[in-house]
Amino acid sequence: MQDYTFIDDLKLRVSYGITSNQDIDPYKSVVLYGSSGFYYQGGDFYTQYAPNQNANPNLKWEQTAQFDLGLDFYLFNSRVRGSFDYYNKQTSNLLYNYPVPSPPYQYGTMMANVGKVENKGVELSIETTVISNKDFKWDLGFNFAKNKNKLKSLSNDEFQLDVVYTGEWALNGLQETPQILKPGYPIGTFYGAKYIVRMKRVFSSMKM
Repeated sequence: MQDYTFIDDLKLRVSYGITSNQDIDPYKSVVLYGSSGFYYQGGDFYTQYAPNQNANPNLKWEQTAQFDLGLDFYLFNSRVRGSFDYYNKQTSNLLYNYPVPSPPYQYGTMMANVGKVENKGVELSIETTVISNKDFKWDLGFNFAKNKNKLKSLSNDEFQLDVVYTGEWALNGLQETPQILKPGYPIGTFYGAKYIVRMKRVFSSMKM
């Protein structure tokens, strides 16, 4: 590229990797027992125990596959410099407690790897030296970033879930969940009823 004298440095970056999330509480794949009320025998009450978690030997780590494409550039004797990045991040095998029939399961929910989430976007950073001399230097910078987040799936062939309502607030005894997790929508989407408020102005006059 010797003919392109305005380019001082140009570097292309490409990367791809898969990482896992191991931050999962222990014993999530086995049956656990907990207290479940009391029973009476011989004049005394005794604590009874029952399963409070189903076994799932197929549990595994959540997994994230990410592709990155970047470009670093220095132009016009390094008076203009910056970088551009594009990323595509696909997270799968997300863990959640799914409702299951009881029987055949011993407990009404079961943790499973099902959900999928997508994050992709671009980032641009440009810096230029507007004035540079022995007495004064002025650098001007610009940054731009855009990310698109989407929940791709909550279900598979074995576990089915249409939506998950999250968040919680209460007012005058009314309790609501203002956010929703739904395939096709960003995580953290606000959800609620639409209200039409009609206001009426009342004018009054007073005679002194």
